Amino acid sequence: SGIARGASFPHDNPARNFMHTIDRQIEQLLKAGVGDVGLADLGFANTDPMRFGIDGRFGIIAPGGAAHRPEKRWPVRGYAEVAKYLSRYGILPIIIGHGSEEMNLAEIIRQTAPDALSLVNKTSVLEIAGLMRHATVAVGNDSGPMHLAAAAGTHTLVLFGPGSDPALCEPKGRNCFIMQVDSLDQLPADRVIAALPICEL
Repeated sequence: SGIARGASFPHDNPARNFMHTIDRQIEQLLKAGVGDVGLADLGFANTDPMRFGIDGRFGIIAPGGAAHRPEKRWPVRGYAEVAKYLSRYGILPIIIGHGSEEMNLAEIIRQTAPDALSLVNKTSVLEIAGLMRHATVAVGNDSGPMHLAAAAGTHTLVLFGPGSDPALCEPKGRNCFIMQVDSLDQLPADRVIAALPICEL
């Protein structure tokens, strides 16, 4: 299914490049005879936060993203301020990610917010999905974990710069909010923090 040569179910919609990824995939499934496709249901992912020593309210911070797309990342100093803000209101900041670079991001955040817990390299994708279901809030760049947060129904704030278009790839969920700016490098932390009450902290 798609635009591959010889595809059994070619996706011949001339506007396909202007469709949200999920809408395009739903349309492709319809062409293959699969109907009644809704948004993802992560009810099967049920990670117990206590498995990671988490007891009480917590918020998830995803400061990383695709290494080859640095323009999609909000500077880590902003996430450090968000973590400090969450701690102030009794919400344990949990930092997630994968790889040595994102371990470094977590350490930078913990220099400003020492109460933050780093789970970088300590969770599977399924465990992240399960943790998202229990989180009070999730904030991060346009990245895979934020799609999990939105699908889990978490109060989610996703930061978009000019590197990607929310109309084509924003996470979908009933409690997902998008903040799009011309330059993530110039986005002040207090603007992001001011948006967090929207997420009913």
